[in-house]
Amino acid sequence: MNCRILPDEPVEETAKILTRVIADEKVTITPTGRPTMAPPSPPHPEVMQAVSALAGEMWPGVPVQATMSAGYTDNRWLRNAGIPAYGVSGLFSDQGRNGVHGRNERVAVKDVYASKDFLYRLVKQLAAPGAR
Repeated sequence: MNCRILPDEPVEETAKILTRVIADEKVTITPTGRPTMAPPSPPHPEVMQAVSALAGEMWPGVPVQATMSAGYTDNRWLRNAGIPAYGVSGLFSDQGRNGVHGRNERVAVKDVYASKDFLYRLVKQLAAPGAR
């Protein structure tokens, strides 16, 4: 079993929760390997302002919400080196029906292009402020 453990969650606590939920003394929980923990990157005001402003231009009225990805990224290595790291998408999909990375993945072509445009404009704006 592969467990996604939150940055501030001890591995031992996850093992205790699994033991309690499985509730079968014949099942043994044995962590393998050692996780590489990394502190979360605090939201950076300049990044969040740029994301919010651009999202407001492209998708008026759509709220911007910071979330934590449940998938794997390389961000932990950057954060452990003292470099804040963020993931920004701009990709819309049908809730509960996107089948991320599966054979049933469903994303509208127009949304792929809109996301690419969003990210291009965002990177350009953050890399060279005022050079819109």
